[in-house]
Parts: sequence; structure tokens; C-alpha cells
Amino acid sequence: MQLAFQVGSRASTMSLRGKYGMSPLLKMLLRHRKKKCFFIAFAFCCGILVLLYIWDYYGLSDVLYETSFSDFAWPLNINLAEAVRKIQNNEKLDIAQINPFPFKIRMQNENLCKDVIVKNSAIFVLIVVKSACWSFESRHIIRKSWGNEKTISVNHSGTEYQLVTKRVFLIGHSSSLDSQYLLREEYQMYKDLIQGDFEDGYFNNTYKTMMAFSYASLHCHNAHFAFFVDEDFYISKRNTAQFLASLPATSAQNLYIGFSLFTNTRVNRNKKHKRYVPLAEYPYSRIPPYVYAGAYILSMKNIRDMSVAMHYVKFFRMDDVYLGLIAYRLGITISDGGKRFLMEFYTSSDVVNSHVIASHGFRGKMSLMREFWDLAAET
Repeated sequence: MQLAFQVGSRASTMSLRGKYGMSPLLKMLLRHRKKKCFFIAFAFCCGILVLLYIWDYYGLSDVLYETSFSDFAWPLNINLAEAVRKIQNNEKLDIAQINPFPFKIRMQNENLCKDVIVKNSAIFVLIVVKSACWSFESRHIIRKSWGNEKTISVNHSGTEYQLVTKRVFLIGHSSSLDSQYLLREEYQMYKDLIQGDFEDGYFNNTYKTMMAFSYASLHCHNAHFAFFVDEDFYISKRNTAQFLASLPATSAQNLYIGFSLFTNTRVNRNKKHKRYVPLAEYPYSRIPPYVYAGAYILSMKNIRDMSVAMHYVKFFRMDDVYLGLIAYRLGITISDGGKRFLMEFYTSSDVVNSHVIASHGFRGKMSLMREFWDLAAET
């Protein structure tokens, strides 16, 4: 009986394995299991790669090693306001500059503001336009529209004010000899270009800003304010005059107002973003308050102070953040312009109304800028 069972078991095993070994069913099950394991391993590896890519893309490793903003100490770690006061009073300062302007000025009109007579009821504003050296058409239309230097009269609280303006364009140099020749011709015609001996590009805007602050404090110190603006903005001179005329004396003297105030902003560690900041360049987790560099107004007092201070504040390649760093170190309060500054416009009524000072979005639409100017009738 036992022998018969053993023979029967052996026979059934043989039938399962088949004549030549493992049964087809068992082979299929094993193949399926191997494939499943392979796909699980493959999916796991892909998941790891995706996580590593996200980790690197968003700079999460940098985020882990950031220094808390509570420990902020952007060089030079000195009493910056006191250093500025000493320099302005011709007192001795035994501290070397760490950020001197490293380029020559190729062209500038040092007499632009010299003959401007500022009466008691006048508001003198230097308009500073950041422009690409190849943007000949944009500069031409700006000169013919809101950048013209005609005086505008406004009434505020029964007092008549005159807005007096002078205009300059900030440009870098062109590698094209033909373009440089045309720029020289343009300068000879209008005398309103300030050109630095550096390549014209986004990350050289801080050099343009340094150049402008120096020019304003040295050659247009009789102005009350400077209005810094990109060439793709539309400016209402009438609304600018109304706003500046409405300011109390203390607010006017300490003015720093602009387009979208950013506060408590995290540093962009995204390596694919234009405004990516590596940890080695800026170690702190957050940035001091700043306004977008496309449009902002500063009092001449603040310009004079910041023009001196920027030589003692470590360079930063984004001009709006750099000015925020300087203002923070000097204790200057920056104000949000709110609805006076538009990021985008949809109709002419968005731009040509009673309170908007600056409107963005005219890149490639310069003829529309001229139409809006004619519609506003601010001549």
C-alpha cells in the first residue's frame, strides 16, 4: 500500500513537471514573477531619479544649508549710516570700499541739470530710463511721449505746481561697431545717454543702477526726485506730479516707493529660474524688503545716501534686491505703490486714469504707448 502511494506520488510529480522537467504553468508563473520584480525595481529607480531631479531643480540641498535671516549680516558689517554721514561731512573714514564702480563711463552729459532753475512751486524730477543699447525705436518714442521735457502744471489743494523733468537713458556698450557709431550719433543729437563700458545685459543692471545713482547725486543734485523706469513702461507725468505734490515734506524727503513691495521673500534656489541665487552668492533664507526695479521713485536725499553707501555694501547682481539690501542697511523704509503701478493693462482706461503713475507691458507695443500718450493729452 505504501509502495503504491510512493509510486503514485512520483507519477503525479512527473506529470506536473512534464516529460523534460518544469511544467509550462510553473514556468509561466516564474516568468510573471520575474517581470513583476523587474518593473517594481524599475519604478523604484525612476522614482529615486525623479526625487533627485526635483531635489536638485529646486535647490533643496541649498535650502537645508541656508543661514537664518535672523543672523543677517551682509558685508560690510559696519554702521553704514554713520559711515555715510562721515563721508558726506568730509570726515576721515578708515574703511576701504568693497564695491567701487569698476567701469569707465563712455558718454554722459554732465551739464544736463545745470541750468534748471527750481522755483518754490516746482517739482524737479530726473527721469532715468533703463534701456538696451539696441532699442533705438523705444528711446525715440519715449522722447516724443512721456519722456519729453515739457513742463506740466497741476493743481493740488489750491496750489499750482509745475513738474520740471530731465531725462536720461542708461545703456551698456554694443559689440557692434555700427551700433556704437549710431549710439554716438544719437548722443550728439539728444545728449541724454549715459553709457557704461560694460556689456548690455540683464545681470549688469546693477552696474547701470550704480552709474545712475552716481550721475544723479553728482550732476543732478538740484532735482527733488529721480524716477527710475524700464523702457517698456508708460509713465503719466500728470499723475506723478499730483502724487508728489500731495506728499508731506517729511515723506517727500524720505521717499522710496515702487512697483510691488516684496517683504519676507524667500530666496529663489530654483536652478532653472532666471533669478536663481546659489548659496555661495547669498547664504540667507530670506531677502530684505525691495520693490521691483521696473518702476520706482526715490528722493534725492535717499539717492545721495545710497550712492555713497553702495560702495561699502557687497555687490549683488539683481539691482532691485541690491537696492533693498542697501536700504535695509541704512534703515530706509520702502513703500508699496499699490494701484499707482500696474503690472499689466487691458484697456487704455487702465493706463489713462486719475491715479496710475506707471504701467508695464509695452515691450513690442511702442506705437501703442504713443497712442496712449496722445489720448491722455499730457502735453
